[in-house]
Amino acid sequence: MLKNAAADAAKGSDGIASWDQLRQLQLGTLTYLSPVTNGTCTGGPCSTGSPITMQFQMDVNFAARTYGGGSSDITITGNASASDNINETAFGSGGNAVITLNGANHTNPAFNNTTFTFFNAGGETAKKVEMNLMFVGTLSETANNQKASATR
Repeated sequence: MLKNAAADAAKGSDGIASWDQLRQLQLGTLTYLSPVTNGTCTGGPCSTGSPITMQFQMDVNFAARTYGGGSSDITITGNASASDNINETAFGSGGNAVITLNGANHTNPAFNNTTFTFFNAGGETAKKVEMNLMFVGTLSETANNQKASATR
């Protein structure tokens, strides 16, 4: 019995996806939109553990092998409020499919070091994207290691 090697390679086993696996997907453009997720902030206008909400949208063009652009952004509201646009950027060259916001791939440096990790789940490559928010605002408010996720 012959197997379809390309299809098998594209089906990542559950866990963190690789950029090579994402490059094999023929899905066109997809949007990952997280639900509004609760988190907390501290410092500045935030008392310890002040509530915030956060949401992200990540557009991924699998054909062009890019993420960001379009309506890709992060928004946090509450005692810490800010937003960040995620610029269109080419997929990484190899390794795990993890995006770290830093420099030219986004517009608001208060969100530097926020990460987005693509996960394979249920035999589907890039089924889920998880954001790990790292935010330091202009009034020294912080919201670090706050997580939100979206599935396709």
